[in-house]
Amino acid sequence: MTYSQAQREFSIRHYLWGQSEFKTEIAESFPVLRSFKSGRFWHDYHFMQRLDRREQEILASGLLKKNNLEAVQALGENILPEEQSLLDRRGVFREVVRVHFFLRQLEKDNQLESARDLFQISCPNVVKLIGEIPSETQESLRSRLDAFLHPAPSVLEEEIYARRLAGEKLKFASKAKIRRAILKQFKAAFGNKCFDLAIVGMDTELDFKMKWNGWIINTGFDFEVRGRQFDYVYSIVSEITNPPHGIPAVILSRLGMMGFLGLKGSVGWGYLIDEDIQPTCDFIIQRSRNFFEVLPKLLKGLEFDKITES
Repeated sequence: MTYSQAQREFSIRHYLWGQSEFKTEIAESFPVLRSFKSGRFWHDYHFMQRLDRREQEILASGLLKKNNLEAVQALGENILPEEQSLLDRRGVFREVVRVHFFLRQLEKDNQLESARDLFQISCPNVVKLIGEIPSETQESLRSRLDAFLHPAPSVLEEEIYARRLAGEKLKFASKAKIRRAILKQFKAAFGNKCFDLAIVGMDTELDFKMKWNGWIINTGFDFEVRGRQFDYVYSIVSEITNPPHGIPAVILSRLGMMGFLGLKGSVGWGYLIDEDIQPTCDFIIQRSRNFFEVLPKLLKGLEFDKITES
């Protein structure tokens, strides 16, 4: 098997596993998505809550296809129009939620004219999100938006901005404290599977390494990222590296934590307070264990020593 064939096969397996995981996520009321207090996955959770079961499954399928294009192409699939429609509405939802928050703030401060102007500017996006009724007044459209967003999602980023603007001093958990907790608990949970464990923690970034079927599984926590407390990403790479910097010669896959739902990309945490540290660690350990348990199945027959260059 060539490297490109192995990479394609892994992509297909990961995509199909993601379908199974997302079905469970929907059936169990989104335990993964709702664990985030802010960011795109928080918005995905609240958007999903406003869809019926069929629409949730359609959106999940669209998200999986969008994040696994190589597998989708290999399987001869495409993003369907109804999937793309919900993906587009998902994109609009985040902006409308943000606008709705500021509308309520302006109205609370009795800045009614500014609120009307903001809503007028936002009407095209609101219509994209909740649909259009011919000859509808702005008052009616606003009423439908309030009903659609009820109860109004709490936008953590905007609330923090407003509280800081009001002069409130907010204290979040330090990166050092979060880092110590993750280092201790990841070691306790998976240290027996890792190698070079003694040097993990010597750098600011935590990089845990395991060997599976001739591949190295890197589980990384980046605490130097800007704008967030830390990022999580994992990758599957070859033991063979290229000089002079030791970059892996072959990368089978690079995924973020939401790879556990078939969604690629790094995942970051922000705005955690001290009380959030343990639940966040529990979540990371639980989802990591889930992935490590399925990994042998995903890599079966793709052993690195069976891969050829051409």
